[in-house]
Parts: sequence; C-alpha cells; structure tokens
Amino acid sequence: MVVSGAGLQEIEALYRSRFERFATVACAVTGSQAAARDAVQDAFASAVRRRGQFRGEGGLEAWLWRAVVNEARSQQRRRRSRERLEQRAV
Repeated sequence: MVVSGAGLQEIEALYRSRFERFATVACAVTGSQAAARDAVQDAFASAVRRRGQFRGEGGLEAWLWRAVVNEARSQQRRRRSRERLEQRAV
C-alpha cells in the first residue's frame, strides 16, 4: 500500500533526530558548515510546504535526503555564480 502525503510530525522527528547527519552531507556538497545548515533548514521548510506531494514510494527519509542534497547543490551553484560575477566586477 502506498501512502501519499507526509505527516508534519514525521518530518519534524527526522529533522530533530538526523539534523547533524543531513548537515554533514550537505557540508560535503557546499564546502561550508553555515551553507550546509542553511541548505538543511531550507530543504526541510520546503518539504513541510510540499508534504502533500510525497508519494511514499521510496520512504520519507529518502525523500528528505534528496531534498537536502538538491538544496545543497543549488546553494553551491548560486555561490559559484556570485563568485564569478564578483570576479568579473573587479
């Protein structure tokens, strides 16, 4: 049976219990602890807003891992883009 939608309590529980693990992986992507923590927070905030879209196919934690990694990559791309623009301005 596939359960659609994710419960707010389950997302909050994973945030509290796995935050440091998520942040460690995000840091490997971003290269910055501060950016990694931001990525985790942004990914979980987005997951809360989009929890009704969760289809339950791969499990909630796997869905959240993907969200965190994607957000960390997005932050890394934005940082690199800013750095390139700053270098051109000099």
